[in-house]
Amino acid sequence: MKIFTWDPYSGQTYDSSYGSQTCAGDNTVSFSKFNAPFTMNAKGETLLLKQNTKVNDRTTVMWNAKNYDRDLDFIIENGSLKIDFQNNTDEFDIQPTFTLEDPFPATTTVRDYFEIRNVNLLSIRSTHFNLRGTGRFEANNTTYIYLGTALSSPNNTKPVTIFDSSSMVLNSSSIISLNSVSVRKPTTKLQPFPA
Repeated sequence: MKIFTWDPYSGQTYDSSYGSQTCAGDNTVSFSKFNAPFTMNAKGETLLLKQNTKVNDRTTVMWNAKNYDRDLDFIIENGSLKIDFQNNTDEFDIQPTFTLEDPFPATTTVRDYFEIRNVNLLSIRSTHFNLRGTGRFEANNTTYIYLGTALSSPNNTKPVTIFDSSSMVLNSSSIISLNSVSVRKPTTKLQPFPA
């Protein structure tokens, strides 16, 4: 089995040749993606990213792109991607650019399983976020969740769309803010986690 190492600065594909693995993070950008795409296509396998080291307060782990000439996508096609920040990172932010007005937003597509766990603030903003097929997205043990909203530019929103038989579970102890969320099939579930 090959060893997978998360690279914040390079495009990567996680396929079945990696099997199931756990990657440990020990700095502020361990699981960021800067101007680089990521695809998971490993049916039946799990990639667990664990932030093991406490980083400075107000640290943000980001998936973003800063070029205006191309789309940069994050795709969970097959397999399970789980990110456990273990309360060692303040914020996880999926956005396309450092400039929120980017006319070429990235797209995050989940067709299998994607989980974010143990982070103070989860923000998915100014990016197209799509759940398709039987895809499932879960946010667990968070304090604040913002979906579809650019916090510093509320008018610049991009859709969060739930297609087919996909589902979303949001578990927040304080605030869940949803803006521009669309459910495209009557069989789809938008399920806030019970208090």
